[in-house]
Amino acid sequence: MLGLKIKDIWSEITPTQRIFLQRSLIAIILWIILDSIISLDNYLTNYVSYGSEYIAQFITSCHPLISKNTIHTNNIIIEKISLSGCNTNIFIGHACNGKAIIYLYTAFIIASVGYSIRKKIIFCVTGIALISISNIFRIVALFIIKRDSPTWFDIAHKNIFQLLMYVIIIALWMLFLNRTTKK
Repeated sequence: MLGLKIKDIWSEITPTQRIFLQRSLIAIILWIILDSIISLDNYLTNYVSYGSEYIAQFITSCHPLISKNTIHTNNIIIEKISLSGCNTNIFIGHACNGKAIIYLYTAFIIASVGYSIRKKIIFCVTGIALISISNIFRIVALFIIKRDSPTWFDIAHKNIFQLLMYVIIIALWMLFLNRTTKK
């Protein structure tokens, strides 16, 4: 029964929409394979952590620093990175590095039908840079919120800034779709 409905839906979408869906699936699978071969988590987490430290030192009156702790439990090595200073400490984990939203953003750009490879590459590189910089400022803002208004930290971390990051991605997608002309 479910298979019949999927076939009905598939037959109703346009060829361009089919190509977009197929490319999206391929892009996501390729990202998963790439991530299993070359783990980007450590690189992205370090980049975001040290970028946050650098920006936080200019914005705050104190000079927060990055510290790394390696924890060995049950034959698993966990590296914890924290931004500490001003009597405040936040942990920056792999979930904070922006990898998932970068994957989502690039999959959409790559899957878009009718745009030149050159424009897709330009928007992927530019978008990844803007998403990464936004993520660094998000972490710095969370550090300041935890320092100045700790009761707001959880809502800012789990709701406000997550929403803000998705708004940034959607704005970048809209910019791509509206500012680029098809081939």
